[in-house]
Amino acid sequence: MRPTMLILLDNSPSQISEKAAKHAYEFGQLRTPLTSYKKADRITGIDNGCFARPLDWPTWLRIIDEHRRSKDLKFVAMPDVVGSARRTLELYSYFAPEFASVPRALVCQDGQENLDIPWDSVEAVFIGGTDAFKDSEHSMQIAKAAKILGKWVHVGRVNSVNRVRRWKNIADSCDGSGLSRYDHMLTAAVKECRGELVSPVYEAMPELWDGVEASEEKSV
Repeated sequence: MRPTMLILLDNSPSQISEKAAKHAYEFGQLRTPLTSYKKADRITGIDNGCFARPLDWPTWLRIIDEHRRSKDLKFVAMPDVVGSARRTLELYSYFAPEFASVPRALVCQDGQENLDIPWDSVEAVFIGGTDAFKDSEHSMQIAKAAKILGKWVHVGRVNSVNRVRRWKNIADSCDGSGLSRYDHMLTAAVKECRGELVSPVYEAMPELWDGVEASEEKSV
């Protein structure tokens, strides 16, 4: 089944294939310097890993080079500063010209609603930032504007059913370390994308899910 919002898994090609077969569902791949899994022949997004640690430039550039001629590559998240839209925009302006051959994504951070987005050079928006920003009307308005302009919309740190439900009808893709690591989280997300009923226990634990992800990313 091809979902409305594609779930990108930060896993190896074989792991993604196994999960796709188990869930009878099509997944894409998220590639990041944090894990550096091999390239899968699937729709792909490239993250920079700045949420968890300083950017690993050699690994990030190698991953990008492996996809320069790939039609499956939907976005490359340009370097960002978590929680600061202004600093992230400065980094985007500095680095974007060097990456014109790949689909560049601006990682939208807290405060982006008050700053102009360089739509002429942005091929995608990556909804990042703090939980407060990601769950705000500001981030949703950015996503809606991006869709009107024909841009790809990706949302990071989507692990809870509530967050899947919030974004599944507007975002093109999402990822979450919990979805990549824990089958019960992935199962719930797939069911929500399909519009199936999920166990109440999943809906009762969104804070726990996000907390698990945050603590594990800091320890990577």
